[in-house]
Amino acid sequence: MDQQLGSSTSADQHASARTRALVQQLPVDVVALIAYFATSDDGLYTHESADDLRRDATSFARVCRAWRAAGTAAVWREIHLKPDPAPTAMQRHVEAHRHLFVHVKSAVIVGDTRQGYGWGPGPDSMATTSCAVLAACPNLVRLEVHGKYEPPGPFLRALEASIDLAKLENVFLYFPIHDRPTQARAFGVPVVSPIVVFRFLRACKRLQYFFYYGWAEAVSDPVSMPLDRRIKVQTLRLNISSAATSPHDLEAHHHRMRFLMQFDLARLVKFRAHVHLGRDEWWVALRRMVNLEHLALVEEFGFEHGGIDELATYLVDCMHLSRFELYSTRESQVLPDAPSTATHAQLQHLLDSIPHSVTYLILQLPFPVPMVESFADVRLEGALRVMSVAHFDPIELSPTVSSSLYQHPDEDRFDVDLDDFPFYF
Repeated sequence: MDQQLGSSTSADQHASARTRALVQQLPVDVVALIAYFATSDDGLYTHESADDLRRDATSFARVCRAWRAAGTAAVWREIHLKPDPAPTAMQRHVEAHRHLFVHVKSAVIVGDTRQGYGWGPGPDSMATTSCAVLAACPNLVRLEVHGKYEPPGPFLRALEASIDLAKLENVFLYFPIHDRPTQARAFGVPVVSPIVVFRFLRACKRLQYFFYYGWAEAVSDPVSMPLDRRIKVQTLRLNISSAATSPHDLEAHHHRMRFLMQFDLARLVKFRAHVHLGRDEWWVALRRMVNLEHLALVEEFGFEHGGIDELATYLVDCMHLSRFELYSTRESQVLPDAPSTATHAQLQHLLDSIPHSVTYLILQLPFPVPMVESFADVRLEGALRVMSVAHFDPIELSPTVSSSLYQHPDEDRFDVDLDDFPFYF
């Protein structure tokens, strides 16, 4: 018995040794690919936090010596810079380990004036520290800037003057300056100039993805907005809202349209924005987006001021559309409290106008249940794979709105979660 146990243990040890040898002999490009899929949110699964991702990358680097280089690159793929009471220590770290920053592809920068580390001038400011770090990242392609309580216009200007922006492909700007931005402006809180933003974007020669998030009141309103070379991107997201709760305050609409004017809309492949479809300017802009494949519209006021018939007419011409999202509340994850004022004829017209090329569909605008089921029976026999639709029972006196997921029969093998629907871009 002991002899058999010893023989089994010896065999296991030999098998383990052979496995380690094979792992160490994998080609470098294969190891790099494994590292990418194991430590990237585009890979096997989505990490819940940057710390989780960094933990997995560190574990990968410790598998064996042959995997250390790929693991190190994965660990340093993304860096997060936050307010630091000792910014000069961070700069010394950059100087001492400059070879590691070659691996940096993505940077997330956070400035928070409440803690005394804003974007303003000075050797200890976030602008100075961040520019010094990013200058050591020659392969940076993604930049995410969070300006908490102070829009980072000074940082954008400093960054433009400090490093070569030509390689940047993805830019995310978050400017939620205050819980009550109108009051913040009244008390002199600085706002961001769109001229600064657009000049920065035009310096990013390879820009493909731009996402702007912020209050309309956080954007200054110059007398004239020069129209320079239109910015060419494939994906554009504009989450521009207003502190006002009524569409009669058109400040948000004004700023959205001013942003749109700066982009080459015919080049867009993916577009997501808060909109006010009761305004004619939106239809002029949307009709220029002739190559859209992904479209997401957030109608903040539930189509109370029209727009459904115009949307249906527009969708007929979207021949390349494969994903379509339509939300009818300011918070896209919140269902409406009740059905909209749209007639059943208008809702049916909208459904009939959805191109047959659409494979993924979200409709948060509530539809009558029979109308939804009839649509699903027909379209799920074609190209449509998955759809999530808000609906209500039309015979109820006080109908409530709920949502259901419909899938193509071939999609049953996939676990599609409504809370993690694959539409968000």
